[in-house]
Amino acid sequence: MLFARLLPLRFYQLITSLAEDSRIVLAPRHYGPYVLGLSIANQVLMVLVMFALAQGLSIDVEVSALLVLIPPVILASLLPISFAGWGIREGAMIAMLGTVDVAPENALALSVAFGFLILILSLPGALVWFLSENRKSAADNLEKTEP
Repeated sequence: MLFARLLPLRFYQLITSLAEDSRIVLAPRHYGPYVLGLSIANQVLMVLVMFALAQGLSIDVEVSALLVLIPPVILASLLPISFAGWGIREGAMIAMLGTVDVAPENALALSVAFGFLILILSLPGALVWFLSENRKSAADNLEKTEP
């Protein structure tokens, strides 16, 4: 395997584990429509949250514009080049919303508000994960894979 020789062993094992888990979820054909539906619903809900935040900040932007502009912003923020997308999301938001004449300071305020909202809403899940047995078993699995 070319990848096995080029990548560090631990990183290769993590990628292999991710691929196996993805295959479990996506391989059965009857799961495909459900996964696709949930993904679309997730994107629409993020756009609606962004629209509600924009309305709360008195930013004049249409939902139809957000439906087109927000998914690429979210995609850009998922790139693993910053901590939780901070900075990347703000830059992308300023660039994208600038195309529909939203002032840069308003786009920045909207992006920061969205980032803080996501952070606050993630805290209960982080607490549940921290107290769960899954965290401990995941840590045990990582220790087993270290050379």
